[in-house]
Amino acid sequence: MIRAVLPALAFLGGALALPIRAHQHEEHAASPLPAHEHGHAELLVALEGGLLELELRLPGMDAVGFERPPKNDAERDAIAGVLAAFEGAGWLSFPAEAACTLEQARFHTHGFGEAEEAEHDPGEDPGHEHEHTHHEGHAEFHGKLRYACLAPERLAAFTVDLGSRFAGLKKVRVTILGPGGQKMLALDGGRGSVPLSGR
Repeated sequence: MIRAVLPALAFLGGALALPIRAHQHEEHAASPLPAHEHGHAELLVALEGGLLELELRLPGMDAVGFERPPKNDAERDAIAGVLAAFEGAGWLSFPAEAACTLEQARFHTHGFGEAEEAEHDPGEDPGHEHEHTHHEGHAEFHGKLRYACLAPERLAAFTVDLGSRFAGLKKVRVTILGPGGQKMLALDGGRGSVPLSGR
């Protein structure tokens, strides 16, 4: 659904092409997430029926304290640890009655040099080129998660908590897309509730 609503959100700017981090190929589409800004994460939330999709971008400085190729094993481990934490999705909480199950989590980096590698689907043409949008002098974490919710009518809201792990994160800017339209909000300190009711 995220790809389907992108044209309607083109005015948000900051196009970003997401590479794929799994054994399944998807089309690469420009993301409407705004430009890289330290202290601010961007979260796009799309709900359609029982399918909930989220797309996150976080500056490398806020995640690991640097935006350059890692210099040693400790810095490489720090990057790997952030990727694992994002894919583990422990920073998201959903009401039990909505019965939401994580189906897919794909996270990767841009701008860390040796820490990032283009990933390809095994069935893809080896000559296929993946497009990446890089911001000069910046490094970032990007990713998508997909949940299947058996009772989406009971998913009135969910909770985001990135601030507990990333103390330098000042705000998460959230764009919510659903059958009821679009709304935007900000989570100060990188944590708070994201309402989906009234969609």
